Amino acid sequence: MASCSLVLDGREIKPGSEGIEEQEEEVEEEEQSREVQDNAETVLSGKSEERLKRFRELHLRRNEAKKLNRKEVVEEDRRNKLPANFEIRRRKAEWEEQEEEFKKKAEEAGEDYKQLKLLDASADELDRLQRKRKKKNPDPGFSDYKDAQYRQYERLIKQVNPDLESYEKKKLELESRRPWYLIA
Repeated sequence: MASCSLVLDGREIKPGSEGIEEQEEEVEEEEQSREVQDNAETVLSGKSEERLKRFRELHLRRNEAKKLNRKEVVEEDRRNKLPANFEIRRRKAEWEEQEEEFKKKAEEAGEDYKQLKLLDASADELDRLQRKRKKKNPDPGFSDYKDAQYRQYERLIKQVNPDLESYEKKKLELESRRPWYLIA
């Protein structure tokens, strides 16, 4: 990581060092005292007055640029000290916070959160999510007989719809026909 520093009148000020504000104040005080001395030495005439005015403008612009540069250096140093995934984590935390607020509002209104969330989603987005869910359970194709048998078993089990009422009737009927020595 490259460190940034600010050079003021030959002095190097590094971000994160202590007493930066004090150093800046000292530099500004020195500059102001130099200006007063320069002003006293200058003979005020027409041309020198214009030059002095231009000099003051340039001096003010330079000071403003120094301050802005200093702010940027400090901000850059702060950003460099943050973890690499800080922005992603911050956005995720904000999103989770918004979701929690939305859930609370839905509960207060007595509405279903999932339905309200689906109302906000577009049809294209829902189709994309549905395709994504289908991809999670793809058919891997034939790899060996064991896996093929297991997939067939799962597929057949999903298709079975038992009739529990007729099952109970047949069970009672068979229990009534059971011989006495099998009754336990």
